[in-house]
Amino acid sequence: MHYKRYLLPSLCLVSLILTSCGGVLYTPPTAAVHCDIDPALLEPKAPTEAEGKTTIELWATAERQYCWRVYAPLVTAHQRPDLALSVRVHNLEINEGPLGERLMELSTRGNAPDIAYLFNQAAVKLGKAGHLYSLNNCRKKPEFHDIPDEFWTNFSDDGQAWGIPIDMEAMFLFYNKTILAQLGWTDSQIDELPARIDSGDFLLDDLIATARKAVATNVVQPGLALIPNRVQRTTIESLYVHGGGQFVDQERQQLLIQHNALEQTYSFLAALHRHQLLDATLAIPSFGDWGNKLILRDAAAHNRVLFWQAHASEFPRLAMDYQTINHGDINVQSDTAMLNKQIGIALIPATTKNRMAYTRLVNSGQYVIFAPQATGRTNQEAACDLFAATYNSDLLKKHGQKSGLITFVDGGFYLPDWFSSQLSLDSLIWLPPYFPKINEYSEIIVETGVRVELGELNASEAVGVAIQRLRDTFGSQIIVE
Repeated sequence: MHYKRYLLPSLCLVSLILTSCGGVLYTPPTAAVHCDIDPALLEPKAPTEAEGKTTIELWATAERQYCWRVYAPLVTAHQRPDLALSVRVHNLEINEGPLGERLMELSTRGNAPDIAYLFNQAAVKLGKAGHLYSLNNCRKKPEFHDIPDEFWTNFSDDGQAWGIPIDMEAMFLFYNKTILAQLGWTDSQIDELPARIDSGDFLLDDLIATARKAVATNVVQPGLALIPNRVQRTTIESLYVHGGGQFVDQERQQLLIQHNALEQTYSFLAALHRHQLLDATLAIPSFGDWGNKLILRDAAAHNRVLFWQAHASEFPRLAMDYQTINHGDINVQSDTAMLNKQIGIALIPATTKNRMAYTRLVNSGQYVIFAPQATGRTNQEAACDLFAATYNSDLLKKHGQKSGLITFVDGGFYLPDWFSSQLSLDSLIWLPPYFPKINEYSEIIVETGVRVELGELNASEAVGVAIQRLRDTFGSQIIVE
């Protein structure tokens, strides 16, 4: 496909950049500029300035539109002198996995920072190892009363709250308004699509039917009418949970697989293959998940894709791609407004009318506080005060609106203006819970699902293969219903 030529040089360039990054401490100046941070706040403090204040050290990875993750506590401490806190931030150029490993190592030696921004699994691992400070008392502060119990449950383990939920990366349905118009949709029909999805009037079967029509009428090339998320694990796990499936029997503390939900999952994948809606060139193994996202974003920015699933945070990136391709310069705010005329975003349609449209939470970010034995300091209550002051600030509202991540502030969801669906707790599909061998379990489900996408197995055969592999692997450790 000819659109690949736009991405290959970029992939090579980025590959060279990434190999030279390492894991050093680094505060990218562009992140501070993106957040309009006063440079004076980032300068080292003189001993006299920190005198009489409790020092808090924060580590996070937060480049460009994610900068509020690391800078919101810093600015809050500056705006609230009554807290008597001196906050030092380290914006790290390091991926989530290596960051968690580094913090585990430092905690073991008693040299960890006071607080950090982490994703869910890294936080649970540190908590289980005894390196984090339990937030069971901290969460009782009035500033956190609006946080739903579901959030705390998904940021907890063994009855201990290890993190304060800050933001969530979620998967949505993107659609091209121009292509829908070419299929005969009126402006009002296009504008009403998110509401129809929310109400259950437009289901996954309708999505497939519309995609098939686009290909049959040559409006869209085969393979570009309906593209599930290219990270198969996310798509397959989401379909399974949406169909009523559970990963773990919490009461018996065993892995769980549910036949009907799994068959419904594989039936959708079989339909994509049967109607020839998948294109393997948009999932090139050697490019990895990140490279394939770039290929998809390039095709979408060139108005070649009708429906696709992607992270909400892809929208600002797509806006920059779209503006660069069509006009040659970049302004994220105006670019996003322009792109909104071309591309819409909504919840993922339900499989049946008795189920809700949904969004799949891919990553959930949280602030964690390290225990005294991990840091050698006893400033944990001061760190909790800092989080409480930061949580309902306008800074985190900006974070959600600028980044495309879901933030829950002041008792409600904060989303960018371009998001048109109604988001509720009932429409969230949470991450699989942290549980021993959950990754091995998921790999079996996903590998079998890929065979369905390739046409090697039909839905019924795939269910049998997956369940047998799960039984062979886990024996009495898994329950089959």
